Amino acid sequence: MTKKVEYKKLLLILVLPLLIFSKIVQFKFMPAKYLYDGNSILFYVKHMPEYIEGSYRFTVLLFRKINFFNFETLVQWATLITILYTPIIYTIIKRYTRNIDIYKFIYLCSGVFLVGMYIFNVGKDIIQMTIFLLIDVIILTRKIEKPFFKILLCSLLFAYESIIFRSYYILTSIFTIVLYFILKQFIYSKSKIKIKKVLRVVFSILITLFIFMLITKRFLPKEYNQLMVIRTSLNQYRENSPNAVTMINDIFKNGGNIWIWMLNYIINFIRIMIPVELLFISIRYMPFIVFQIFVTYYLVISLNQINSKNTVMFSSLCVFIAYLMTSFLFEPDFGSFVRHEAATFPVLINILNNTPGGNYGYETGKKRKIKRSVIKI
Repeated sequence: MTKKVEYKKLLLILVLPLLIFSKIVQFKFMPAKYLYDGNSILFYVKHMPEYIEGSYRFTVLLFRKINFFNFETLVQWATLITILYTPIIYTIIKRYTRNIDIYKFIYLCSGVFLVGMYIFNVGKDIIQMTIFLLIDVIILTRKIEKPFFKILLCSLLFAYESIIFRSYYILTSIFTIVLYFILKQFIYSKSKIKIKKVLRVVFSILITLFIFMLITKRFLPKEYNQLMVIRTSLNQYRENSPNAVTMINDIFKNGGNIWIWMLNYIINFIRIMIPVELLFISIRYMPFIVFQIFVTYYLVISLNQINSKNTVMFSSLCVFIAYLMTSFLFEPDFGSFVRHEAATFPVLINILNNTPGGNYGYETGKKRKIKRSVIKI
């Protein structure tokens, strides 16, 4: 008798326990440095100096405005946010996940846990995830048929975010549009994985980034100079700090040389997507390594299956890769990267859905042949 494991049902059962467990780990076992941002924001809600600006100021003013219950602790805020957002995560998984096998099950469980630990708190990341939820609504809507208009709306939302919240998301806005035109050149319906295709996509993106930097140097020299030294500027005062053991420093000093800058970008891209170097720091980073390798694996498969009829996958790839391109520019450490990446979870689910796997379950002893469905919008 064949035993059937329905991973989707099991995942739905585990959503709430995973989120609760993530909060226990966060508040009982994580070092104090992981609560620094939240504590700072709570302090500024009561006493905000004039010099606080940018995304911090926006976040503080927002939480001050919505603090209807006069919360004063991180646990109070984390509890409320978890209660409010758990039904959203549950609904996304219930309505929009498909083809879940054992590997996707492990990946989604890890994603839910990371969202609970890093996102469901008072801080900037819950705002960022809310924006990605709005992006996901645009991507999934059936009222917009043309993928270009979906991409355009997503780009405009990122541009608006750059004005009111995180200024660097103007780059994500630009890259989202650019990726639409790049990925359009690689659309085909075959499912056979070809590494050459992925390498061509990556090469096209890198060439486009290089051209973008040359254009920026010509017309926006101040911003160009900032991009050339942004990672060094972020990390220069964190060297040898016990709270910055996973820093991502450039291998080579570019000295203003764009070719060396591009070389560092490519190296950091590989380091972030396949972060095996963390094993040499501590074995406790293994869960993050495994999660990130899952992300890389499913991203590679999705790039091999870009389909002109599947606007959900196509639009999600444009958005997520645009986010990655921006992250590779400046993410100061692996911890910051995984926290920021967790906020993209709604979009990551779309990419995961359109890769091969079981059909809501897996029959042990006998694997079923599954015909992939195409989401028509």
